[in-house]
Amino acid sequence: MKLRLVAAATAGLALAIGLTGCNMLTPQATTNEYNPGDGLNGETGDVAFRNVLLVVDADDPSRGSLNVTFINESDSMQQMSVQVGEQQVQIPLQPGVSVFGYQDNQIVLPVDDPLAGSTLSAAFAVDGGDSVTIDIQVFSTEAIGYEDLGPTAEPVDPVDDEDEPSQDEQAEEEQ
Repeated sequence: MKLRLVAAATAGLALAIGLTGCNMLTPQATTNEYNPGDGLNGETGDVAFRNVLLVVDADDPSRGSLNVTFINESDSMQQMSVQVGEQQVQIPLQPGVSVFGYQDNQIVLPVDDPLAGSTLSAAFAVDGGDSVTIDIQVFSTEAIGYEDLGPTAEPVDPVDDEDEPSQDEQAEEEQ
């Protein structure tokens, strides 16, 4: 009887070690932080940037719309510098959340005909501080869900300055 009890306990212990033993040598994948969706994240200074990606028009891949959400965690306006390839833009960010990439609020950049599915190096810096470089994903307007996120016919200036007339208003004044 004792022999059966010892054999059963040994078999149970061997089974438990066999079933869980692989986890003793392999790190848990759930402890790794990663971006589970489209776009990449980062932060520099008091500004975090989320879900950064570039959407190029399938018919004209020489321009791309930078889709990004900035979170300015400071109490004052910050100047974000974004450089993709040779193109650099300055974006004033009010405290709080600023979303770019939709038809009415785009950052349109000239790009060297990137392939959808590739990545482009982009550098982000706040007020001349340290730069953070990430490889942003490139999507085409042919991709499902990105049809309306490509660059508009007229680039929209990310600076929403109410004192300056728009391009349409300037054209009307000249006539």
